[in-house]
Amino acid sequence: MVINRGFIFDRDGVLNHLVKDNSTFRPPWSLEELEIDAENKDLVVYLREKNYKLFVASNQPDIKRGGLTITNLNYINNEIDKVFNFDEIVVDTTDDVNFKKPNPYMINKLIEQNSLNRKKTWLIGDRWVDILAAKNANINSILLKKEYSFNATSLGSPPDNLKADVTVKKINEIISLDFL
Repeated sequence: MVINRGFIFDRDGVLNHLVKDNSTFRPPWSLEELEIDAENKDLVVYLREKNYKLFVASNQPDIKRGGLTITNLNYINNEIDKVFNFDEIVVDTTDDVNFKKPNPYMINKLIEQNSLNRKKTWLIGDRWVDILAAKNANINSILLKKEYSFNATSLGSPPDNLKADVTVKKINEIISLDFL
């Protein structure tokens, strides 16, 4: 059996910029609001050259909470996929703690369906829930550090002493650090 190396991207705040909505930031709700972070193109090329399978695992609670429609979610994900050509994009729209990050459900599903080696699989995210999801799935984590990375979410505050395996401020640091 072939064991693959995987790299899992969080979507909002990593692959695309968040939308400023009054005093808060949120994911894009339409193609017009979508602004893809071009720095990821170099990282995707770098990872493909190193034979990583590439995925997205994204919480999209605004489907359940309102603001984002399934149609617009699909348009946004398709547009992102046109740019990066991921092996698979998985999304939780239920806003259910049994499926959304930090629960490792989506990550475990990708690992099992794609025969990924947990020791050689990484997740990059911009929030503590992403890092905790990686820890819960027993894979490596990269925090793309933002001013809001450790802010409370609908799940509450991050656990004490939660730390990513690697922390970067810019995507291109992953390439220059050459640790993969």
